[in-house]
Amino acid sequence: MGHDWRSYDGCLTPSTPHRNWMTGLRTQRADECVAYGTLAALESMLKIHYYNDAAKEFDLSEDDLLAAMGDIRSVENACNILKNNGITIPDRSAAYKIAGSSYINSEGMNSVETIIAKAKVYLETNGPIIAKYNDDVIGSHCLAIVGYTDAGNWICKDSWPLNNGVPYHNSSSTWNTDGTCKIHDANGGYREINADYMIGNLSGELYAILIQELRFPIKNNDSGHTSINNWTGGLLRIRKKFGDTYTNLELRDPTSRARFVAKNPGCNVSIPDPNPDNMSFFISPPTNLDNLVVDAAPGEYDIDVHICVNGSNYYAHAGGTVGDSSLEVEILLNTIQQCAREILYPFALDAMEKNPSDDAKTDINVALRLLLRTAEISKEEFIADLERRLVDLDKAHGCGIDGALEIRRATEEIRKLVRSMED
Repeated sequence: MGHDWRSYDGCLTPSTPHRNWMTGLRTQRADECVAYGTLAALESMLKIHYYNDAAKEFDLSEDDLLAAMGDIRSVENACNILKNNGITIPDRSAAYKIAGSSYINSEGMNSVETIIAKAKVYLETNGPIIAKYNDDVIGSHCLAIVGYTDAGNWICKDSWPLNNGVPYHNSSSTWNTDGTCKIHDANGGYREINADYMIGNLSGELYAILIQELRFPIKNNDSGHTSINNWTGGLLRIRKKFGDTYTNLELRDPTSRARFVAKNPGCNVSIPDPNPDNMSFFISPPTNLDNLVVDAAPGEYDIDVHICVNGSNYYAHAGGTVGDSSLEVEILLNTIQQCAREILYPFALDAMEKNPSDDAKTDINVALRLLLRTAEISKEEFIADLERRLVDLDKAHGCGIDGALEIRRATEEIRKLVRSMED
């Protein structure tokens, strides 16, 4: 089955109509293809990962990139400039810097079949990629690949003047004396090139632009912040702030799950809950909790984890802001960060797991009421926290995490108890 970023769902819910995640077509001048091909891919990446808005239209400056590149007109140089210097994008005072680039050909050991397979993964899970190759008509050329067809062709966004999908020759009949193009093709700037032929016969080289990273090691809360061993499973929820609210990343970023798996070798990940509103990753060994990584466009992030260690369940939470560079946030199990999460709930859970009598429940009710007032947390806020935990525990039980069902029963008792409190 093919893939095409000009007609892709990739947003909010499966019922969302397919959208075009590409920006408008551009027409280059002679010898400017590297800047146009590179920025065509980046513009689409920003729509997908930064704005999450298929309707967003903007035009990055190829002239600025060309000026910074000087005489070195290579994709490697263009990506290095975008990584080190950045480029101005709308609505930002500071230049936006990419995290880097990946030379896809080097991953394929020069096997055409493997290079194409790797490129398709980047296309599906990252966004449009950049191709530099020797075109049959115009010679050395660069453009953006935005998808592929079932017939084995790349779908390309080209800035070179086209004649019914075929490039015009590079001659005086193509260009005005000021370097602008004489020709305007009503069919637009998209065309198909056979993937095998581009890589094998036209010396095609493929590059993927990489966005920023958010690293979040999960450690034991001890003096050395040691690695977590003997864990049997866990739930991970990554949320990003959109407007005034945090939303699960997968609801906004259609490729985050596949990229998460690719970024974390050996990671065993599934999504146990089909309801996207409750979506979170189920992770299990041999995932390395010391160095979890997720691609992250600039913004504020919120991470919740639920880990089962030696039959005990632990919760932790952390957050951070990704700017123009990678960010690392350490998450410590049992750290005291929010009273409702880290004091009130453990207290109530411990009491409920001892199967208290009705008289004892009355005492627990009084103690919880006093703690809520002292912490200035409303009954409604605490109930909302309990309900989030119940969702997690349902999924944890469904994934076979030890003790989740017993904790869920105790948590349900806590919710009933808190609901019975007098306002």
